Amino acid sequence: MLGFTVLLLIANLALRLAGPWIIRLAIDGPLTSAVETRGTPAFDGDALSSAVSALALGYLAIAAALSALLVLREWIMNRTGQRIVLTIRNTLFHHVLRLPSAWFDRHHVGWTVTRTTNDVDALSELFTTGVATIAYDILTIIAVGILLERFLVV
Repeated sequence: MLGFTVLLLIANLALRLAGPWIIRLAIDGPLTSAVETRGTPAFDGDALSSAVSALALGYLAIAAALSALLVLREWIMNRTGQRIVLTIRNTLFHHVLRLPSAWFDRHHVGWTVTRTTNDVDALSELFTTGVATIAYDILTIIAVGILLERFLVV
């Protein structure tokens, strides 16, 4: 499951970076040639329209795939995080059940309940969103750095 999640993160990043790439292709390709040939007999409005339409459809397909991958990734991460939290809650519950009754005399019940639920909720947040966000952000920084180093024309 972890490998599939990493694959989803990489696919999500690739699709997110493909959107600006398509815009770059549109600007550097048909739009630049249209500006250069505007007002001359070499200007072909139909070719410009079809090229920009094809790039726009590609952009829409990428946006749809990106949305689907995002939903799938969030679902998997939430499900995995909730499974981890369930295991922690069960372990914690069994631990509290094994505590001697003298322990409950020294500690208020409200404090015990608050402490266990708040700590488990914090762990739930970490496992469902925190880990994926950190991994995705680090992967994004690395990928953008590589792309800038490789394709930046100064």
